[in-house]
Amino acid sequence: MMRKSVQALVAFSICQAVSGTLYAESFLVTNLDDSGSGSLRAAIVSANADPVPDTIEFADGLNGTIILSSGLPGLTGAVEIQGPGAEIITISGNSQHRPFSVLSGSTVTLTGLTIANGQTTSLDGGGGIHNAGDLTITDCVLSNNHADFDGGAIHNVDG
Repeated sequence: MMRKSVQALVAFSICQAVSGTLYAESFLVTNLDDSGSGSLRAAIVSANADPVPDTIEFADGLNGTIILSSGLPGLTGAVEIQGPGAEIITISGNSQHRPFSVLSGSTVTLTGLTIANGQTTSLDGGGGIHNAGDLTITDCVLSNNHADFDGGAIHNVDG
């Protein structure tokens, strides 16, 4: 009986591998650090490297501001960043950097975050977010973002 169960499990696993079924991944932000293990930056790098739709979430009880020393990596593929509430987590560009860039061909959802103090002097605009993909923003606050050209908070290009 045990042998048949093992054979069935192996057969199921092979079918899954052959069918190419891919499952969404979830990445957890566990601290307010700008980089390193458990950071939002590390979660984005991991999500970008993963070919399936991804979700980035924040650990229960995490509260405060992530102050960026540089812009976050451009968001690629399909990713949803689920904040716990705009009054709980803030992503700050430190009045020097644009926090988010959504690259062409990407599908991104931002929920429950404050995106603040973004800054860009580049011609592509978007002090808080530069969007060249498919972007959905829900229950977010965009505050004190600046661009020398288009879109102080958000600049949509072919998005």
